[in-house]
This record gives sequence, structure tokens and C-alpha cells, in this order.
Amino acid sequence: MNSTKTNKTTYWTLLGIPIIFILGSIFHFLYELTGKLNFVALIAPINESIWEHTKLALFPMLCWWLLWYLVRGKKLGVNGNNWFVAAFVATISVPILIVLFYYTYTGGFNIHSPSMDITSFFISVAVAQLFGLYVYKHGNFTDTAYTVVIILIVLLILMYITLTLNPPHLPLFMDNTSGLYGLPR
Repeated sequence: MNSTKTNKTTYWTLLGIPIIFILGSIFHFLYELTGKLNFVALIAPINESIWEHTKLALFPMLCWWLLWYLVRGKKLGVNGNNWFVAAFVATISVPILIVLFYYTYTGGFNIHSPSMDITSFFISVAVAQLFGLYVYKHGNFTDTAYTVVIILIVLLILMYITLTLNPPHLPLFMDNTSGLYGLPR
């Protein structure tokens, strides 16, 4: 991989951190701002559950990786197989990191703080982007890996839709303010 291409992918991946953070912050209010549209509920948090808050990063991150590739990546000759595997790694990492951070500081240290929530969100996005960048730079993935990752991304989106519409009654899915689960009925 030539160094110009590497520098540009590094730059854009790192630039994605604040952009995804800002988009995620907007997503926090999107459901309410749109009058609680059912379509928006599929991609934006509908309540204060930890699960729903993972959408703050997941969908903006997925969009960032996809749109960047479509707009800039092809022009730069970015390896699509590596790019989409890296996108999947970043996208699947971010909700895991958000949940791990949240339960560590709330359950492990009994810290309940909106500023800690925001900080952990930012750190989760940054770490996930760095994971993705590492995978992109060091991977050598085949067309088969690309196909598998596209299927996994579709399954991930379907899982989020399903769990928004029909969440299990587990603490991860419970609205911390109302004690309810999923869409208000």
C-alpha cells in the first residue's frame, strides 16, 4: 500500500472520530425531534436504555465508513475488501465498548454521571475507529471475506431492528428512567 493512500485513509478514519461523535450526539435527539417516527426508531435511540444508546455510534459509524468509501475511497483506490472488513470490525466494536464501559463504571465503581456517559461514548468511538484502521492497514482480505462481512452487517442491522421492536426483558434493554422496554405502545 503506498504511503499517500495510507496517510489519507488514516487521516479520514481519524477525522471520523469527531464527526461520528457529533452525529451520534444528534442521533440522541433524532427520535424526539422527528415526532417519534417509527422509521427513525430503527436507527436512533427511542429510550434511555443502554442498548438503545449503542445506536448513537453504530449507525453513524456504519454510515461514515460506507459513505467515505463511496465518495473518496474508490477515487483513492482503497482496497474494498479490507475497507469493509475494517468497517465491520469498527461497527461491531463500538456497541461492545459502550456496554463494557457503562457496566464497568456504573456496576464496578457505582458512578452514575452524564459526563462519564459522554466521555465513554467518545472513547468507544475513538477506540473502534482505531481498531478499524488497524484492520484496514494490516488486513489482506479476500472477496469471500467481503461477502461474509456484508452479510454480517445486514444481520447486525436486522438484529438492531428486531431488538428495537421486540426487546427482551433484560437490564440492558430497560429504559433507565421509565423502567419500560422498547417502543412506547
